Amino acid sequence: MDKKLKQIRKQLHQDFPFYAKAALKIRTKSGDVQNLQLNPAQQILQEAVERQLKSEGKVRIIILKARQQGLSTYVGGYLYFNVSQNNARKAMVITHHADSTRALFDMTKRYHENCPDILKPHTKYSSRRELSFDILDSSFIVATSGGDAIGRGETLTHVHASELAFWQKSTAADNWNGLVQAVPNTKDTAIFVESTANGVSGVFYDMWKGAVEGTNGYVPVFIPWFTDPTYREAVPSNFEKTPEEQKLAEKYNLDDEQLMFRRRKIAQNGIELFHQEYPAEAEEAF
Repeated sequence: MDKKLKQIRKQLHQDFPFYAKAALKIRTKSGDVQNLQLNPAQQILQEAVERQLKSEGKVRIIILKARQQGLSTYVGGYLYFNVSQNNARKAMVITHHADSTRALFDMTKRYHENCPDILKPHTKYSSRRELSFDILDSSFIVATSGGDAIGRGETLTHVHASELAFWQKSTAADNWNGLVQAVPNTKDTAIFVESTANGVSGVFYDMWKGAVEGTNGYVPVFIPWFTDPTYREAVPSNFEKTPEEQKLAEKYNLDDEQLMFRRRKIAQNGIELFHQEYPAEAEEAF
């Protein structure tokens, strides 16, 4: 293997954005299948991951997000990258609903099925909830919150708790506790929590508050709605900013297409739901 090829192989093993662009296939909002090139929201998350890895050697991140910014796609890709390129890794993804669990696992299977042969690990078996890489002794498994034993009895290296704010309230705390206890407090482990907001109570809110206060060891990552370049609507010829919109445009550097997107969403769902699902600042979401 020549020197240049060795450098490329090393970069593929260590540099997730480089690996993602070369090896991971995603289905876009328009239905196309293309390589995963990090969008602005995903780049913000990647920068937070890099900073924490550099300072602590592990990842403990909680993400408060707007809808459909590709952050579950990023985390799923990051977990697949780690378990498919390293020995003795075990990742678990837990979502709030069976349909979401199935969708995230289908996304991971797409990563695996389209991975270039030179990077694709040998698969012992693949079921509806697990990919097992026997030569690496690594695996990727999914589950749905609401049961009584999620994570208990497991030793996990990577966890993705998706839409934690919407986990079943009666079991969310027990599920979360069992899950995080399954991850050793060592280097090269990762826990990602991501969710849109859902009120000012519950595990996600408490975790977010603790992260902001710096008391629980998690790094808070907030990504406002206008980070997404697709959150725009065509502007009619008679468009005029309201005084409130003028202030928002100046404060966040919003253009008219972004303001039109905001106006349409508010007209459809109301201002409170817009703030929850498309916050400009973290405090708006709650």
